Amino acid sequence: MSGGGLRRWRQEEIVMRNFLLLITVAGALALTAVACEEGNTIVNTPGSTTTGISVSGTGQAFGAPDITLITLGVQAQAANVADARETAASTAKAVVDSLKKNGVADKDIQTTQFDIQPQYSTRTPTGSPTITGYQVTNVLSVKVRKIDTTGKVLDDATAAGGNNTLVRGVSFTIDDPTALRETARTEAIKDARTKAEQLAKESGVKLGKPISIVEGGGVTPYELAAPALARAADTGTPIESGELTINVTVTVLYAIE
Repeated sequence: MSGGGLRRWRQEEIVMRNFLLLITVAGALALTAVACEEGNTIVNTPGSTTTGISVSGTGQAFGAPDITLITLGVQAQAANVADARETAASTAKAVVDSLKKNGVADKDIQTTQFDIQPQYSTRTPTGSPTITGYQVTNVLSVKVRKIDTTGKVLDDATAAGGNNTLVRGVSFTIDDPTALRETARTEAIKDARTKAEQLAKESGVKLGKPISIVEGGGVTPYELAAPALARAADTGTPIESGELTINVTVTVLYAIE
């Protein structure tokens, strides 16, 4: 064979080898695709979502609240800012003094709002609004740790604030809900497991171990509307603390074996 013929033969051999290699790779890919469609082969690529049985479970625990949260304060109006502020300041001091007298600690009294707003009137010859006075609002967030004194705390604060008293609301909570949350969490996990086992049984698969668990939930507050507070000489304001619910939800992904 001449030199030119030998070169052509080698080139044709290389082309044929490359062609056969392409056919082999294409065939392998086709077989893989068919296997995946038939459910016999699962190819997990980086970043792919793990398959399994995902369920949500819920759990609850109940307990008596031991903390009262009160939002109250004072609101005063006057023709000028100085007088409105002075009235609000002296009234707020009287309210704070009554809170402390009833055993509320300094750390449990916090100012959450203080503002001064002009008051307008449109009853003018021109109809244009004019400032007729000013309103000063001072609101406190109060934590009462002796929950059975809540009614007296409210009554005394009202007496101290007089007609300038402002009560926004009352709610109850649990200072340390750890134990109740653990109970609710246990119930939530059991609930999730029961659901997953049923799904696995009905689907004809075997339930594996949990792959991931995500928790949510918290304390469901029990709130009262702002109570109609009685005058100092009248019957004390009844306050019922009721019962609180600790809710825990879990989302669990179980493997399929």
